[in-house]
Amino acid sequence: MEKICINGRDALFVLDLAKVACFKADTDYTTVYYMSGLTTTLSMGLNKVESIIAAVPKSRTCDYVRVGRSYIINQAFLYQIQVLRQKLILSDGHKLITLPVTKEALKRYKQYIYEKHAGGSSTNPEGSS
Repeated sequence: MEKICINGRDALFVLDLAKVACFKADTDYTTVYYMSGLTTTLSMGLNKVESIIAAVPKSRTCDYVRVGRSYIINQAFLYQIQVLRQKLILSDGHKLITLPVTKEALKRYKQYIYEKHAGGSSTNPEGSS
């Protein structure tokens, strides 16, 4: 699995993309959540993190997807989408991470997942390809 290096203002972060559950936007910062419970904060916005992940060759990275404005999730940990409760749940079989996500974003993501696994045409859950 691919590790990426992100050079922060005061530190170098080495992130193991296979173990990262999600990235969460926090104004001009991004919080990285691992399934183990470890978190760290990067001094860059979520759009910048998304472009760094996109630059990693697909054969060497996990299947990450942007869900709404606030999250990039590792789909390897996708456990449940609860549209009415506005929750997206990630799990590694031992721990759960529950993310509050808007109904609209969850509906788009649910449709994307359904089409992807049903063999139909799939589009980007954010509406743009």
